[in-house]
Formats: sequence, C-alpha cells, structure tokens
Amino acid sequence: MIRRLPELGRFRTRAIFSGSNADHNRSAIAFLLERVVPAAPDIAFVIHGTCALQFQRVCSASNVFFDPDPECGSFADYAVRGTIGLDRYSWGTIAARMAQAYIRARG
Repeated sequence: MIRRLPELGRFRTRAIFSGSNADHNRSAIAFLLERVVPAAPDIAFVIHGTCALQFQRVCSASNVFFDPDPECGSFADYAVRGTIGLDRYSWGTIAARMAQAYIRARG
C-alpha cells in the first residue's frame, strides 16, 4: 500500500486512470468525477499522472485519490485483485457499458 494514500486501503475495489495533463485526459477525468464516481461510492478511483494536477484541489469525494507524480507511484502501489483499468477510449465500448450496468445493478 502506498504510504501517501493510506485511506485507499478501505476499498476492496479500485479503478485506476493514468495519463498526462492533456485535454483529452482532463475531459475523461471530468466525466469520471461528474458521472461515474457518484454512482460508485464503494469503488476507489485513483487518478495517476500529471492529469491529476487540475483536479486534486477541487474534488472532495472520499473515494477519489490523486497521485500527480508518476515518478513516485506505480500501478503496483494501488492495484489489488480485480482492479479496474480506465482509459478515455473505453466509455463507448461494450466493456464500459458492462461496467456501468454493473455499477447500476449494485444500487
């Protein structure tokens, strides 16, 4: 467990988004924070890489964790069995729709 994010240990399920501070990554994170995170309070969302810089001061969700320094953290620090990998391309795919249906079905 990464020492900088000790609260991450409260969550059995985690999802990781990693990327640079590019427009398309920031748009993907905004979508996550607005539409996905509120629907899944029992999933920890790790925003890894410089794309986290813009959001770490404005997001207060207790299930979102930011690691803007890709040199200090690696996926091995966050990943547990069943960790979900997120990318900006997946939201329109069948896998994304299945993940969204799973979150909705859990209530």
